[in-house]
Amino acid sequence: MTLNAKTLALGAIAAVAVAAAPAQAAVVTLFQQEFSAGLGADEQLFGNFAVGGGRMGHVNGYHGNNEQSHYDLKLDLTGVTDALIAFDYNTNTEYGWDGWNLLGAIEGQAFNFTSPLIASPNVHNRFVEKLLSPGVTGMAAGRATYDLTPFAGKVVNLRLRFASDHSITRTGTTFDNLVATGTAKTVSAAPEPSTWAIMITGFMSAGMMLRRRRAVAI
Repeated sequence: MTLNAKTLALGAIAAVAVAAAPAQAAVVTLFQQEFSAGLGADEQLFGNFAVGGGRMGHVNGYHGNNEQSHYDLKLDLTGVTDALIAFDYNTNTEYGWDGWNLLGAIEGQAFNFTSPLIASPNVHNRFVEKLLSPGVTGMAAGRATYDLTPFAGKVVNLRLRFASDHSITRTGTTFDNLVATGTAKTVSAAPEPSTWAIMITGFMSAGMMLRRRRAVAI
C-alpha cells in the first residue's frame, strides 16, 4: 500500500495536534511526616521539642519557662508552581503569653519573627507576647493549612516556633500528620520552532518524492 500526499498531509496535521496538546498538571506529594520513625535529613529539632508516640513537640511532659523551641524543615519547591503544607496541632498553654506559629523564608534569607505565615482559615487566636507576633495560644486544636505558593520555584525553610514566658507551664503543644503538596511544573509538548521547521521540511520532501514516483510510473 502506498501513501499519497493527502495522506501525508493528514498525518502531519495529526502529529501537530498531538504535539501541541497541553500536558496535564499533576498534584504531587512533596513531603510527608507522621513522626513515627524519626526525622529525615531535611528536618531538625531544637530546644525541648522531641519526637515520640507518633507526635512531635512537647511529648515528654510540660513545656519549660522562658522556652524557645522549634522544628525546622527544608522544602524543595523548585519543581512546582504552587504548594500547600498542612498538619494537626494540639496546644495547651498560658493564653496570650505562650504559643507557636509558623515562619517561612527562602533559603539563604533570615526568618522574620514578626511576620509569621497565616493559615487558611487563620488559626492564630491572639498576639503571643513571647513570639512577638500572632500565634496559637491557650487551649486549641485542629488542622492548619498554609499556602506556600509565594515560595514556589525556590527552596524554602520553614520553622514551627514555640516560645513561653517566665511562669505557668502547661502541657505545651504537639504536631502530627504533616503533608506538603504542590502542582508539578509541566513541560510543553509542542516542539521548538527549529523542530517544527525540520518536521515540515520532512513532510514536504516526502510528498515531493511520492509525486515524482507517481509521475515516473505513469
